[in-house]
Amino acid sequence: NGVDELGLMEKVRCRNGDQCSNGVDELGLMEKVRCRNGDQCSNGVDELGCKEEDYEDNADFKCSGERQISSRKVCDGVCNCYDCGDEVPCGELWYGSVCQKRTSSISKTVYKRPVTIVCKKDNKKDRIFDKHGCREADECDGISTCTAIKDNKRRPLTNYTRCFPRIMCANKMDQTNCTDETRAPLICDVKSYPTTISKFVICNKTPQVDDLKADIESLSRVTICDDGLDNNCVYPSPLCYTHKHNLCNGVPDCTDKSDEADCGNLMIESCIRKLGFRHGLTHRIPLSFVNDGVEDCVDGLDEKQGIWPVCTYPSFDRIVTDNSSCEDVYICNNGQPPGFVLFGELCDMVESCTNENAVCTAAQGRPTVLTRTVHVHGVFHVHKCLPGLQDLVRNICHKTRFPQVNILGAETNQLELPWKQVSCRHVYGESYVFLACTGRCRDAACPVASPLNYSSCPLEFQKKTYSLVDNDYLTLVQPYHQHFRILNYFSCANHRCIPYEKVCDLVNDCGDGSDEKDCNNSFVCNRNSTNFVPEFIPWSAVCDGRIDCMDLSDECNEWCNRQVITGLLLKLSCFVIGSLATLFNLFIIKKNAMTIKFRREAPLSLLNKLLVVLIGVGDLLVGSYLLAIAIVDQNFGSDFCPKKQAWQVSTYCKVLGVISTIGSQLSLFSMTILSLVRVFGIRRGLSGKVYLNSKNFSCICIIVMLLITSSVLLAVVPIWEYFEDNFVGSAYISGPPLFKGLPDKDTVATTALQYHGRTRLSAESLSWKRIEDLITSMFSYKYGGGANITKVSFYGDDPVCLFKYFVTSRDPQTTFTWCVLCVNFTAFTVISFAYIAINIVSRRTMGSERSNAGTQDCMGAVKRRNKRLQRKISLIIATDFLCWMPFIIISFLHSVEIIDATEWYGIFSIVILPINSVINPILYDDYLVKRAENFFRIVSKRAGTFSISHENLRSSEKKTETKL
Repeated sequence: NGVDELGLMEKVRCRNGDQCSNGVDELGLMEKVRCRNGDQCSNGVDELGCKEEDYEDNADFKCSGERQISSRKVCDGVCNCYDCGDEVPCGELWYGSVCQKRTSSISKTVYKRPVTIVCKKDNKKDRIFDKHGCREADECDGISTCTAIKDNKRRPLTNYTRCFPRIMCANKMDQTNCTDETRAPLICDVKSYPTTISKFVICNKTPQVDDLKADIESLSRVTICDDGLDNNCVYPSPLCYTHKHNLCNGVPDCTDKSDEADCGNLMIESCIRKLGFRHGLTHRIPLSFVNDGVEDCVDGLDEKQGIWPVCTYPSFDRIVTDNSSCEDVYICNNGQPPGFVLFGELCDMVESCTNENAVCTAAQGRPTVLTRTVHVHGVFHVHKCLPGLQDLVRNICHKTRFPQVNILGAETNQLELPWKQVSCRHVYGESYVFLACTGRCRDAACPVASPLNYSSCPLEFQKKTYSLVDNDYLTLVQPYHQHFRILNYFSCANHRCIPYEKVCDLVNDCGDGSDEKDCNNSFVCNRNSTNFVPEFIPWSAVCDGRIDCMDLSDECNEWCNRQVITGLLLKLSCFVIGSLATLFNLFIIKKNAMTIKFRREAPLSLLNKLLVVLIGVGDLLVGSYLLAIAIVDQNFGSDFCPKKQAWQVSTYCKVLGVISTIGSQLSLFSMTILSLVRVFGIRRGLSGKVYLNSKNFSCICIIVMLLITSSVLLAVVPIWEYFEDNFVGSAYISGPPLFKGLPDKDTVATTALQYHGRTRLSAESLSWKRIEDLITSMFSYKYGGGANITKVSFYGDDPVCLFKYFVTSRDPQTTFTWCVLCVNFTAFTVISFAYIAINIVSRRTMGSERSNAGTQDCMGAVKRRNKRLQRKISLIIATDFLCWMPFIIISFLHSVEIIDATEWYGIFSIVILPINSVINPILYDDYLVKRAENFFRIVSKRAGTFSISHENLRSSEKKTETKL
């Protein structure tokens, strides 16, 4: 193991002739030449490490050699004697070893003072002796001997090998028991005994060893301390690798000061840390040190139980800096004891739990984009410049190189790119880098701001091959076939390196967002938020009606203008139609209700008036709904978007949906029955000698109750909790930043199964109740947080809170919606055929009425009445057709996914369907028409304009002719 060359015989030491090929004969010097102020060695190493007091003449302590030192240096923790004999009597740690010396009669423990070793060598074997007579065969403990790296033999630890910069032992035991404070900054337990550890093995990823053929990587993983404290090191930044005890100690140990950057979670208590214990300085204890299974404090304070503030959860306790910082957490589902993730750290792309990233991907999804170019025969092909495609359109691509520099011994990328600038808004990864950095992108700068140099990528490429660029600076290159090729790597702002395919790919691969910072192909979420890490989504996901950003910024921005009612025309239409419908129907209800005389009414006449009242009530509800939506839209204004999800799951939205559905269905059903009653009545007459009796009254009451009940049931069943699996398609999950927007049932169920790892269950088979139980078990609910699940009702899928007519096969309410549409279509068909029959009957009866008319005036009145009836019938059929038929056709095309009519729902729900609520009072009762005629007649008279009838005008003309 080379130790025979570390401590050398007197005759070869300090002879300036390098009698030993490795030169170590010049490193350890004899006592008689050390610190004699004469440079006995030509290279001056005999005076290295000497202090002023070493040259004192009044030395009164004699070392084992010829040297004497001052007695005040004895037991000062520093080996001043060559053999460390000044520290041996002190009972402290020392450079030396202990072994069991065996003789024929006794076995005793002796201290092997580390003196000059005599190397005796013969052809059989090497034997090592010291002046106390301990030999290789003597039985020594593990601290005094070790297995050497060089030859795998047991070797005693000596003054020259212990805590030496070059490691000799495979278990690193030669780096323990150091009393020299300049070499031993750490103390820990080794085999249950406290000892000091050499600085040469603390966080040393590339230690120096005796054997050049040794496995450095394996040796760097060997820990000395029982608790692994010597290798408990972290990366505060890619440029710094340091021991955990250097974090938040008030002294920057990293060049970029990253070890002092994140020091928010510190306990009030302080202690002396085991690293740097000799200085006796106390530092506040970081929260991460407390009860982590490793004693970081010399007095073990950080591992004491029951003295720290805690947040209590059902299955575990979480230590915090103070009790005021308690909050609910995401519970890791990875065994005992359970771990946790704070909500602010959830889905931050750091795998804090076993399956955290998988759960977040299931809940939020990840954009899938093409990030790699096609590499064919050493050429990178982008876009249409693929072999075969470029033949379709000639002269669209040409070859170039990137980067356009001269790299010694290296080969740059050969690119096949478009010859003119193109849009890079939907290009990612390698394609984006190559296009942008060669000037082929419109309005896009090259994201590769600085080229790679020799010091780049400290973590990714510790073994580097360098090459000269333009005779100016060194860069990194990697082997590629028989040549060198420049690395396609991007240098992040935090000094990490990632390949080009991960640049501008909508993922924060650097960790600091610098790989997406200068890209114009993405929209940045959480831009101004301090609670969430930046997210990047494609521009196609902006203003698409689906929440993709946790802070809602992709939908709540100046481009989208999300409001309850979008557009000024729709806003005005909603208010005007709602006002007119409310006003007109109030008049109709009042007029018909006041004219009902139950005892003197004929049954059909009473039923006709009651049905007209029901139509008015239904249309009044629709008008009230429109006014309410208009008021809600006005109250929210431009601030609606952040509150959109809360509004859609609110009780108010649900109530408005029920009101509008009851109104529209009650009106439609009543018009259907009224059309049948009028067909029946036109054949028998609405009046007659038959008066109302109890039997007729009961029938009328049953008809009215059936109409009201059926309308209410159709409106209420979709929000009945018992049927939620048939109507609820999504949910609003507030609290933890896990779900975005209103995730559908499949997304929530898949997330729950991903967390619990249940393979026998499928997302389709889970009920909402079961899903809710699975999701809530993922979080704690001790401190008023956790996941609050509010299911989106049947009416909450759209901000206008209407019956969901536009459905697809993926919606759970598809069957119910189409049943209602079929019922409504049937009602429209019945109404149409009924009034067609009325029209036919009225034409047939016109002749008989003419023959019965005694005068020409009576015949004209009959004719005008029939024309008005035909015109009213035509209007009823036309308005119903124009309202319902286009709506049913669009709903069908949307259902089979031929078109996407989502954006049209506002027009249909606010204008087309409710317009009947304004027209019906005019068509089914002449009261409003007569009142309008009277109003305009009064206005005309007051304006001084009098209308002269056609008959009076003709008579006046005749009188004038007679006079003439």
